Amino acid sequence: IGSAVLCSLIVLCVAVAPDLVVFMTDTGYPRLRGEAIADAGVVAALGTILLFTSARRLSLPTFLFLSALFGSVLIFSLARIAWLAVAVFFAIAVLKRPAIRSMKWVYVFWVIVAVGVFAGAMGQLDMVRDPQSVSDLSGRLGLWAYLGTTTLGQSPWLGLGYLAASREIGMEYDPQLGSGHSIFIDVFVGGGIVTEIAFLVLVIAMMVYAIKL
Repeated sequence: IGSAVLCSLIVLCVAVAPDLVVFMTDTGYPRLRGEAIADAGVVAALGTILLFTSARRLSLPTFLFLSALFGSVLIFSLARIAWLAVAVFFAIAVLKRPAIRSMKWVYVFWVIVAVGVFAGAMGQLDMVRDPQSVSDLSGRLGLWAYLGTTTLGQSPWLGLGYLAASREIGMEYDPQLGSGHSIFIDVFVGGGIVTEIAFLVLVIAMMVYAIKL
């Protein structure tokens, strides 16, 4: 419900106050980032996953409306990591075939993806996102290397302080990028190798539990 409310507010802002949620990409194409309300890609991806795994029985019109709402916001957010998260979720669903009511719609999702790929939709991505941004992750690879080498050189075991360090050092590298753009990098810069190991153990345990669930 929370994801649906946030996505609805983002869509409403597109109509009444687009400057709050729409930004222009490097190619001049509008991107629905939704930052004045919430990160559009994140809430749409989370809403999609919760919708498909919900134990609550929804009517078909409600399910289709929410699927269309989340799907539209997700697509126009141009958030590649959110796309990847949803794709991984649906891939796990196909492999494990859980006993969920929406399983047939998981197969529909992959049929739509296959049709889109066959129709050449993937080739159109160059129009909305700079192809160079895919290979270097919009400059993040250089940022991560700089943050990593700086932390290793100054305080590899205990880090340099949470978030503030990655933002300060990141601003030195490129003011347009700012902080680490990765929770793994932010944890490493903030707490060093010790904290990074503990964090990785936690993440792996949660991933295993989530996949089983």
